[in-house]
Amino acid sequence: MTCGKFPTGSEVRLTLIRHAESEANVSGRAGGQGPSPLTSLGVEQALRLRPRTRLLAHDRLIATDLERVRRTVELAFGPDAQVELDPRWRERDFGAWEGRTWDEIRGLHPQILETWGAEAFEFRPEGGESWADVGRRAIAALGDIMSSESVVVVAHGGPIRLATCHLLGIDPVTSMWSFELRNTAICTFQVAKDRTRLVGWNDVLHLDASVSFDGRVPV
Repeated sequence: MTCGKFPTGSEVRLTLIRHAESEANVSGRAGGQGPSPLTSLGVEQALRLRPRTRLLAHDRLIATDLERVRRTVELAFGPDAQVELDPRWRERDFGAWEGRTWDEIRGLHPQILETWGAEAFEFRPEGGESWADVGRRAIAALGDIMSSESVVVVAHGGPIRLATCHLLGIDPVTSMWSFELRNTAICTFQVAKDRTRLVGWNDVLHLDASVSFDGRVPV
């Protein structure tokens, strides 16, 4: 996976949002593309996100077709939101790892989980994808939205981190796990032909009950 920029005639406002907390997030298991509904906390997080989404002007709303993202969109943007489903933003397909605990996976492949590097980045579990594979499809999906003016994408932690590395010209092998990314976090970019500006990262002010969003607080 290489890092780089996109040809674009004007600036694109790009907002990437991670889905709300799912059962896979709290189970200690690999939950890539398998079923993983939102937890009760995840439902609350998505509802708290809704006042923020009312402030997000956008001409396209894109999401993955996985349950935890679709439910997040329904709660945060409303059941009548016009959504484009794009599976290229899906989380990694963990193949034979899917549903296993990380301790079980570590026992099977200690060299992959204990030492992070190019080998781990390119490693494919049986029947699954590598992080490099996820990065390639996320970059392709990015390229297809750069003709828009303002786009919101609701997706998963892995592809959001990998897309961010690409947009900022950062090596994902060394840096993808350097970004903290909480559930329902809002990440905002201004993408131009010659550079990308990171406007906001891991913004979860809506999870603070003391903060009220009434149109005065910019996103």
